[in-house]
Amino acid sequence: EEWRLGQGASSRMRDKYFPILFKDSQYAQRLPIGKIDVLQNDDNDAVRNFYKNWYRPDLFAIVAVGDFDPQQVKSLIEKHFKNIEGPVNPPKREFYDVPDHEETLYAIATDVEAPRTSVAVYYKRDVKELSIVGDYRTSLVERLYNQMLSNRLDELRRKADPPFLYASSASGRFVRTKDVYYLGAGVKEDGVTRGLEALFTESLRVKKYGFVESELERAKISMLRGYERAFSERDKTESSSYAREYVNNFLENETIPGIENEYYYAKSFLPGVSVEEVNGLISSFISDDNKVVVVQMPEKDGVEIPTEDELAKVMCAAMQQDIQPYEDSVSDAPLLAKIPTAGNLVKEEHIDDVDLFEWTLSNGVKVVLKSTNFKNDEIRFSGKSWGGSSLGNDQDWYSLRSASAIINQSGWGEFDAIALRNKLSGKIANVYAEISETMESLSGSASPKDIETLFQLIYLSFTAPRMDD
Repeated sequence: EEWRLGQGASSRMRDKYFPILFKDSQYAQRLPIGKIDVLQNDDNDAVRNFYKNWYRPDLFAIVAVGDFDPQQVKSLIEKHFKNIEGPVNPPKREFYDVPDHEETLYAIATDVEAPRTSVAVYYKRDVKELSIVGDYRTSLVERLYNQMLSNRLDELRRKADPPFLYASSASGRFVRTKDVYYLGAGVKEDGVTRGLEALFTESLRVKKYGFVESELERAKISMLRGYERAFSERDKTESSSYAREYVNNFLENETIPGIENEYYYAKSFLPGVSVEEVNGLISSFISDDNKVVVVQMPEKDGVEIPTEDELAKVMCAAMQQDIQPYEDSVSDAPLLAKIPTAGNLVKEEHIDDVDLFEWTLSNGVKVVLKSTNFKNDEIRFSGKSWGGSSLGNDQDWYSLRSASAIINQSGWGEFDAIALRNKLSGKIANVYAEISETMESLSGSASPKDIETLFQLIYLSFTAPRMDD
């Protein structure tokens, strides 16, 4: 059943590109779940022996997290698990390597039911264990790298006629014996080569010129703000999050210092990270060997499937370009050029049954305010008025349907989306406008320390929406 549920276009394409991505390794031959013909054709003893060999006490751990009495849960675990006997001479648990290769490999996987088209470049790397505090610092620097390059790719996505629909830079554990650095993008069906060219060009731009000081400072502020929020919410953390960390610690030896220590590490290390240090990582990310280009796309009439030779030529051409340095978009202008004149509170009522306040403002807006302890570092809001697309004319239907998406991606006031993102670095505040069938609405959230920014964004959404052509 586990095998059956994983079937579909994605698995069929995976079966085509895994033998190339994991060339000359066990992973190229079969997945850990095994081969279906063994389940279908072998006798029951093969399945039972597999269970006895590998589902044994010395290979598993039990993780329990929740609002319970630890001693009671411990006694239940002992009652149901301590008498399970393992095999007398158990087979050794093997870990399989993924061999290195000098040449660039290409995997093009198509399927008639493929729902989307993507292109990615994988750079396979040796596993880096995270065992000491210095390793944690290195991981912070790598995350800064990925964050800044992902931001650059996002800027390309927001341009007119972008080369991809989305793109990202990421790194992490690939399989147990291999790490990976990944550059990937979702593209239009006819946009594989163009998307690959854009991805590879941006990686070469970073390799040639590196990052700039201003984008690094924004990335550090943003990352530290994320740690600060996680630390503030530490007593609200979901049990599943803790359980996931314990599982990763057991299976992959991932460290679990806890958010208190991680916040301390971030505060201690991030200010000292220099742009030269981040740029020094580039050669370990973008290398000439261990590189695999993977394309996944639908197989249908009218869609031309690129060849390996075409993909190779795209990457070769990118390397021959006269690539110019990245220019950072930074504005010192205030979010609001002029602070608005305040109105008045004309009526206040407290509703005891649900412990909330109801205010009426001088402009007629009704505000309902309720304090909760669900989150330590979050204020949520929504504002609605009756109306919506149902009041529009038939000829305006497509404009009404598209308005929300366009406005929310265009920025507010004098700031386009990229400038606004940069302006709000280190702040946690967002506003989203929407036109539904019967209502117009605004919604969003903010950290309490950024509440002023939230209200400035609300004011801009009312008074200074912009449409980025």
